Amino acid sequence: MAAERSDGRERGQAGGQRPRRVRDYFARYRGAFFAGFAALVLTNLLALSIPWLLKRAVDALKGGDASAWSDAQRYALWMVGAALLMALIRTASRIFIFNSGRRVEYDLRTELFDHLTSMHPSFLRERSIGEVMSRAVNDLSQVRLLLGPGILNFINTAVAYSVGLSLMFYIDPGLTLAALVPYPFILLAMRRFGTRLYERSREVQESLGEMSEYLQENLSGQQVVKAYGREQEAERLFEIHNERFLRRSLRLAFTRGSMVPLFGVMGGLGTLVVLYLGGRAVIEGRISLGDLVAFNGYLAHLAWPTLALGWMLSIWQRGRSAMQRINELFVAVPEIRDDPSVHPVPAIEGRVELRHLSWRWPDDGSLALEDVSITLPAGSRLGIVGPTGAGKTTLVSLLPRLLPLVRGLIFVDGHDVLDIPLRQLRDAIGYAPQDPFLFSASIHDNIAFA
Repeated sequence: MAAERSDGRERGQAGGQRPRRVRDYFARYRGAFFAGFAALVLTNLLALSIPWLLKRAVDALKGGDASAWSDAQRYALWMVGAALLMALIRTASRIFIFNSGRRVEYDLRTELFDHLTSMHPSFLRERSIGEVMSRAVNDLSQVRLLLGPGILNFINTAVAYSVGLSLMFYIDPGLTLAALVPYPFILLAMRRFGTRLYERSREVQESLGEMSEYLQENLSGQQVVKAYGREQEAERLFEIHNERFLRRSLRLAFTRGSMVPLFGVMGGLGTLVVLYLGGRAVIEGRISLGDLVAFNGYLAHLAWPTLALGWMLSIWQRGRSAMQRINELFVAVPEIRDDPSVHPVPAIEGRVELRHLSWRWPDDGSLALEDVSITLPAGSRLGIVGPTGAGKTTLVSLLPRLLPLVRGLIFVDGHDVLDIPLRQLRDAIGYAPQDPFLFSASIHDNIAFA
């Protein structure tokens, strides 16, 4: 009879791990993130105080006497003090936020490895090892960039704009509105670039996975490649993968690279408008020279956040694409796993019983075992012989549940193996696989494994 999957469900159905969300990890380290946020607010307040102190110094110099010079010197010392304090607090903000991003990367990588070790070997027949490694290494790094530099620059930009624009409106609302004329065009450009960046980021990550897969297979099978003299063919195929990765990477680099100068030109237009209109306002006496100097200082302070918009958009789209690819691994359901109602049984003695065991391969339905019944008392021995393909390996693999199994076929000490936790069942079984595998360790460590 065909074995139905009673201890596993199709991938993607209920029972699999839920997709990871970036905000879940942000909440996990919210204390450190909020400390970094507070440090960034203080950093921006100190940075924006410098143009205001410069305004006071310039206006003080209009007096032209010794008192004016003394006031200007005092403001200069305050600016130096603000700059030094800002450097210290800025460093603290990066420590809080970057370290939190690293911790999220650590947690994600650990959880992903734990999940992958719970999967059945058939999982890696559907997804190559190289592709899984690419997601576990490269895609996780993109998520870390999103939660480190990405978060930092997002907060920095938000604070810089909110505080900087408020001070600019305080100086001259009309001049501020004129400086913001290019920004609707910047937002439209960001929206257009966002879609393109997401598509091209995913293409690059997929190409990297394909190249990693091919490299891993050829390095693992290099003896076969050399034995059949296929080195040149292997090099040619790798060059195809490498060239595809290069082409897609250059397309992504072109998209990312074109954003910064475009946003820079648009921001520069605002500066030209301010110089023209602000200069006229000073001549007409509507604002002081110190006001114009401070206004340009605030506008200059917003130059980097404006240029960083494109970079942040790239980081966001690459992190979003990477998180989606990682979640494709997390939502995969282990084909063989414990039922939630299963509890440990008393110490296993080793009495094994097979009751009319029949088993078919799930992939094609071919019959591997038919009506096998065996009773093996604890401490006894049994040798199973037969031609290749007779089902010897399948029979031995079913005992520790390395293959999917239905209830009522295999019993250990009178307990159905589906009622024994996997860890307890496998801890009681010594298993020597037909295809040996050596870890990258000493012979002693490989022999002593488990």
